[in-house]
Amino acid sequence: PYAIVERDHRPVRLRTYFHPGDEDLARPYLDQAGAHIDGYAAEIGAYPYPGFAIVSAPLPVGLGFPGIAYVSRRILAMPFMRTRSLAHEVLHNWWGNGIRPDYRHGNWSEGLTTYMADYRLAERSGPEAAREMRFGWLRDFMAVPAARDIPVRSFTMRDHGAAQAIGYGKVAMIFHMLRQSIGDGAFGSLLREFWRQHKGGVATWDDIARLAPAVDFAPWTERPGAVDLRIVAARVAANGEGWRVTLSVGQSSPFYRHSVPIAIETEGGRHDRSLAIDGDTATATFDLDQRPRAIAIDPDFHLFRRLAEGEAPPILRDVMLDDRAGVVTIDGHDAVRAEAVMLARRVLRRDVAEVGLDEGPAILIGLTATIRGALAAAGLAPIPEALANRGSARAWAVRRGDGTALLIVAADDSDALGALARPLPHYGGRSYVVFDGAKAIDKGLWPARTDHALRHVFD
Repeated sequence: PYAIVERDHRPVRLRTYFHPGDEDLARPYLDQAGAHIDGYAAEIGAYPYPGFAIVSAPLPVGLGFPGIAYVSRRILAMPFMRTRSLAHEVLHNWWGNGIRPDYRHGNWSEGLTTYMADYRLAERSGPEAAREMRFGWLRDFMAVPAARDIPVRSFTMRDHGAAQAIGYGKVAMIFHMLRQSIGDGAFGSLLREFWRQHKGGVATWDDIARLAPAVDFAPWTERPGAVDLRIVAARVAANGEGWRVTLSVGQSSPFYRHSVPIAIETEGGRHDRSLAIDGDTATATFDLDQRPRAIAIDPDFHLFRRLAEGEAPPILRDVMLDDRAGVVTIDGHDAVRAEAVMLARRVLRRDVAEVGLDEGPAILIGLTATIRGALAAAGLAPIPEALANRGSARAWAVRRGDGTALLIVAADDSDALGALARPLPHYGGRSYVVFDGAKAIDKGLWPARTDHALRHVFD
């Protein structure tokens, strides 16, 4: 059924296999694929296959094979496909196919590909986009229930959101911390040597670790969890004509040995420092010419750590990954209640029990007018002004006073509710999303607070 377009991108033959009517997508796909192949070949080593093909899939999938990206026809025209997603699939020809992970010892390839493809594109967009992606990885991990948290050496493939937070996000952060530790030049050399030694074969985390003997990989790859930091004490005092800041940082057991990024906010701007820690606590002093206003631990999220309360706004995934979550249906119409239960099953990926609104984490689903009344009766905040009267349905996450999460879905009618079954599960990393039918027309995160436990404001 395909219209085939071919280009000789020496020494690689590029092809698209697209359904009739989609031929106009061929040229931009071939342009981007060639650019990605050239970039990764220069960075890592020669592309390992004679060709690369993008195949339009009639199925709702995205699969990577050696020299082939098999992509659902429905998303081929989406802008993200030709940039981030295509870069990811091209890079898998080095990491994952060119060198295969030994699944008995963990899959490092998805996180490394995420870091070198997805994150690299974010870096090129600017520091704020890169920071937002790092924060997203940490925020996603915060939604992983303890029962689903595993060491990265136990990750093999993505089968639910918790596995993605670990095998993609956490592993990408491990590679980011490695790059931060040894520097860009040494990190690039490590990747080229890894490719030279193992191309066409199988490799493990230990093979990577051997190329960076000064870095202790074991705590990051063999333990579940993340670094859990706290400010023990922070003081400032005049020091001659300047100022001296004394900071004590603590970490919870099990301890990690690492360098903690520190940012000191002064009257004249920000000063970046670091503090080494390998036990329960560590203390450092910093001398400055300008009066300090505040001090913060890792405000740019360069360390794989637990976010402090207030740093992490609620997201839909807080409920999606919670095995305790039930569904609250409040509409009297049987058809609406049935749609609500079906949507909850789709979002939670399991059978779901109906619960009361005050019974812990839950998805509250109903028609917009009924949702308004239920929120008011329960003493919860109304539909956020930024979402009200927009689109045909909206979903958002909140936390109750006791910290439990609530995912609220308000649809204008039963058709609008039914239209959410396919798209809503894909927005777990967002605090809110507005839909017009099945199309998301707005999405985002609630603002994070600055008055959290990892930032201290001096008197």
